[in-house]
Amino acid sequence: MMVSLPDRKPNQKGAVSKRPDRCHCGRSHHYPNDLGLVNEARIKTEKMVDRLFDLLRDKMEVKPRTYRRMAHKRYLQEAKKKKKSVVSIRKAIRVLLNC
Repeated sequence: MMVSLPDRKPNQKGAVSKRPDRCHCGRSHHYPNDLGLVNEARIKTEKMVDRLFDLLRDKMEVKPRTYRRMAHKRYLQEAKKKKKSVVSIRKAIRVLLNC
């Protein structure tokens, strides 16, 4: 008994892979130890702090500290490394989360 694949409709895009064992996931998949993911979260929270401070400027006298330059510098320092150890990634994530 031979099983045949159904014919593709002309309105469907893409091609059938000749190697079904190959992984076809995109590059948008992030891992929990990804420094880029932590950095994106830091940037978004900084923007939220900026917006909230603009709304509450009359009630708050001083803007909360965020240590943006230090966090960005530490992120670049770790991201540019060719070989990242588990310990150095953990330390960099700790610094980024505490800034």
